[in-house]
Order: sequence, then C-alpha cells, then structure tokens
Amino acid sequence: MSIHRNMCAFQYIKHASTFGLRNLAPTAPNLLLTGGVCDIYSPDFQKVIFNLSQKWTNVFYVPGSRECGIFRSLQEDYAFMHICAAAYDNVHIMDNKVIWMRDNKITSAEDANLLLLGTPLWGAPRDNTSQSYHSENERNVRFLYLSMLVNVNINTIIMSHTAPVRNPNGHYYEFYPNHLHHLINNRDNIKYWFHGQKYYPDMSINQCRIIGS
Repeated sequence: MSIHRNMCAFQYIKHASTFGLRNLAPTAPNLLLTGGVCDIYSPDFQKVIFNLSQKWTNVFYVPGSRECGIFRSLQEDYAFMHICAAAYDNVHIMDNKVIWMRDNKITSAEDANLLLLGTPLWGAPRDNTSQSYHSENERNVRFLYLSMLVNVNINTIIMSHTAPVRNPNGHYYEFYPNHLHHLINNRDNIKYWFHGQKYYPDMSINQCRIIGS
C-alpha cells in the first residue's frame, strides 16, 4: 500500500519476504519494512539490501524477529545490519532512529515537515522473558516517549516490528502485547503507525491509523 503525508510518499509492504521483495515494483519513492524478511546471516540478505537500494529513493528497515536474536545478541545483529547497509546511502536501519523529511528527501530538523521514527519495539516483557528482550523493550519505549516529548508539533509516522497495542481480536499469535495507548492518545501529531505483527486488523486510535502486517 502507498500513503502520502506532507508531500512525502511511502510504500508499505505487508507480509514482506525475500521472494516477494525480489519482484516488487515501487509505487512510492520511500519503502517501509517492519522486519521479518529473512535471516541476516544468509547470502539472501545482502542481495535483498542491494536490490532494494536500486529501486527506492530511501529504504527504512526496522529489525524484526527473523533478523535478530536467533544466533547472536540483539546488539550484534543490529551492528551487522548497519554494516551491510553502510554501502548504500539510501538504506536506513531503524533501530531507535529519527529521520527528518521534506518532499521525499531526508533533511534537517529545521527544514523538515515530517518526522519518521523507527524502533524494533520488542514485545512487552513478562516474567519469562529473557533479560535482553526486557531491557530492549524498555529502551525502545523510552526512545518513543522521549522523541515525542521534544517533537510535539510536527506530523509523525512511527514504524516498529511489534504492534503498539493489544490485538482487539485477541489472536493467539500475540505473545507479548505492548500498551502504548497513552502515547498515541496524547499526541495528535502521530498520524500513522506501521508494524510487522501478523493477524492484526488495521485500526485507529485518536488521529493515528495503525496498520499491521
């Protein structure tokens, strides 16, 4: 699907996969990926990054469950993704990252009319959650609250791997739901929230449209 906001156009891919991305045609200059694409240590990953970099003006990629935490630590996985993307000026790994935009271009905070925030937003911790994921969820949530605290007026799009709120349908796939209603309800400038969690209906909270995978 494609959306337009403040003269910026974004293409969001539901159910992204290595095979599907290979043959995908751009419908907007900026691509949003919310994780779950492929194992980053397989040869396919670098092929995917190269292919995407050639097709879109900007690629914004949030690490997800297929990319991270399987064989190594989350921080090692993030670092490896950054190393792979470093060869391309237009591929941005969104692990707690702030992007300022105007007219489909990345710009300075002073010139921007749109803010893009990206975070993995690992599921809310429970008693049986590993300490690394517990700490990472806290870091991700803190990043979002601090980013919105200092950016109260600019229209904002947020992208994350897991959903910001519980699935209203209570689907079994949802293991560790987040509860960020307060953040969305108190920020009229959050216009879209894209996440990579499956089996979620698209919904709206306040002025924010929440769109899942």
